[in-house]
Amino acid sequence: MFLRLHEAYETLSDPMSHQEYNCKLGLSPTVSWRPPCSVVNGNNKFTSDDQEMTRSRWQDQIVELKRRSNRRMAQKNGSWAARHRAQNLRRD
Repeated sequence: MFLRLHEAYETLSDPMSHQEYNCKLGLSPTVSWRPPCSVVNGNNKFTSDDQEMTRSRWQDQIVELKRRSNRRMAQKNGSWAARHRAQNLRRD
């Protein structure tokens, strides 16, 4: 764990590494998903396509996590709402 923390500190303390990290994660100072910097392919830099893939992956993960959460809640079968969600999940 200490090694991971150290690696994260090194990445975020170096301005270039920090910028590339932000680009890779799709983080930008603007609301849109456009890259916050001018990036080119190669030399460990990330393109707009990389960001779109990352964004798409995050969206897929969120959908899957919500589906799992709804299924778990439905299995508890404690309330009317839980039973209703379970019926809807079976229909999908």
